[in-house]
Amino acid sequence: MLHPLQILEQYWGHTGFRPNQQKIIEAVLENEDCLALLPTGGGKSVCFQVPALIKEGICIVVSPLIALEVHLSYHSLHVHVEKYELVLKKPLISHDFKPF
Repeated sequence: MLHPLQILEQYWGHTGFRPNQQKIIEAVLENEDCLALLPTGGGKSVCFQVPALIKEGICIVVSPLIALEVHLSYHSLHVHVEKYELVLKKPLISHDFKPF
């Protein structure tokens, strides 16, 4: 079995992990339940991609990213529509509009 640092260097060209990545990867490789919360740019994808490349089988990742993107898009649309409505003094879309 390859070491996580070997995988990191082979596929990403890095010689070391960012803070907390190695601890998370080791927990996953030891089959521990793991919930990893890292900031944007903290390297979350490496935390599941490295173990997926080392272990046999399927890697399932549950990520709220798409739901967050839909929520942000809806909120952005709603705010912009309200601003235009103030200028036009008439509604552009129904205010009970929900994306899902």
